[in-house]
Amino acid sequence: MIELLNTDENTLKKLDFKLKSPRCNFGAVYINSKLYIAGGFNGKEVTNSFEYFDKKLKTWNDLTKMPYKKKDFCLVIGMNKNIYVIGGTDEKEYNNLILTFY
Repeated sequence: MIELLNTDENTLKKLDFKLKSPRCNFGAVYINSKLYIAGGFNGKEVTNSFEYFDKKLKTWNDLTKMPYKKKDFCLVIGMNKNIYVIGGTDEKEYNNLILTFY
């Protein structure tokens, strides 16, 4: 389930789409009508998936996988709308990692 907090109206509503696959402790960021989701824990293992939901087309699209399986990290929008993956863990050790997507 994905919910949207409208900060202008202070309201919370459920959106009409779900994650591509169930998981927790993932990174997420919203840019240009697209919700990017990366990594996380799917109940069995930490993943290295990277995908986005296109709100206009209502479709999930896969991106190149991250080089490391990660959870508990942040996705941040940088200059020129690059997405950075910062911090996190793969359950064995902590890795700092920065990925840039154009």
